Amino acid sequence: MKRTVFISILVLVSFAFVFSSLDVTAANISSIVQKARTQKGSKTITCSPNGEKEGTVSLEEGMKELRSGMVLHLLPGYYNPKELIMIEQNNVIIEGDGSGGECRLPMVIYGKDCIVRNIHLRWLEAGDITVVDTKAWNIAITNGGKKIEVVIFNTIARSLSIYADKSDITISESSILQSYLPKEGGEVDAAWRYNTSIHGSYYTIIASGNMEKKGNVTFEKCILYSNSGIFSVPANSKLIDITFDGNIIFFKKNLAMTKEKTVNDLKDLKDFFGVKLKGDNIVKEPIFLKTPDIKSHWQLNTDTLTLKEGSPGYGKGIGANMGPKNVPVPKVVEEKK
Repeated sequence: MKRTVFISILVLVSFAFVFSSLDVTAANISSIVQKARTQKGSKTITCSPNGEKEGTVSLEEGMKELRSGMVLHLLPGYYNPKELIMIEQNNVIIEGDGSGGECRLPMVIYGKDCIVRNIHLRWLEAGDITVVDTKAWNIAITNGGKKIEVVIFNTIARSLSIYADKSDITISESSILQSYLPKEGGEVDAAWRYNTSIHGSYYTIIASGNMEKKGNVTFEKCILYSNSGIFSVPANSKLIDITFDGNIIFFKKNLAMTKEKTVNDLKDLKDFFGVKLKGDNIVKEPIFLKTPDIKSHWQLNTDTLTLKEGSPGYGKGIGANMGPKNVPVPKVVEEKK
């Protein structure tokens, strides 16, 4: 009898610990996002292409002035720097003006504890970073062989490249959508190489780098939508633990594949990765306000990313919260009367 009581208490304590850990994790994400949205810098440097707007400087001039702890505020436009923009300062905030206009340039951020927020970028490559309320056609997370912690929240992209070696990467309430339907037999499309990553893939929307040590990737309340495939399978892919929690996942071709095997079920994904399934993951085609065009690569718009009433997952807060300017915006929390 005493043994039974002891085991029961142990089980209850174990469950309490698990739920406590989950609550702390959720609270941490909320705290990280809130900080990223509100944190101020020691100084704000405002840039426009060639410094053409009054009260601004060129990006090149801004980079010369940029120090750790500052804010780099980018106005929309076609930036054409002579050299690749690489930010190595720590605690830097890169932000847009909220207009939804594109800051057309590749941005590489290797500083620690940096923030990207409220901006529309062409390409983003970063390491130890928090990304919130952002639109970027392609996002690459790299770590230079070091352990990093990354949070991507309320963000949209066409593709995501992840190097999760030794790292913890969380993608939450975000949408990765590539509507383009490749021709049967394959086709070649342009890719852009900057430093360590190739950006842009029309065959899988989530690519992973080769692994040496275990890393963790979490998709929570995300929309993963591809008219081709979802995951590429890197070398030592079993070292990547992927947690799926309450997502909508749609693919036309496959969930993941190698030359030897094709997987179309989340449970079978364990043949390639470490897999943890939590919540209700919906593997069905979502219905958006407007059906994404299968002949177009450029479908990151409010109407092609907002779930229509009656869609699988509608009303569950899945995917990025889209605003009227085709960019993600923070959800408005209604005050209780």
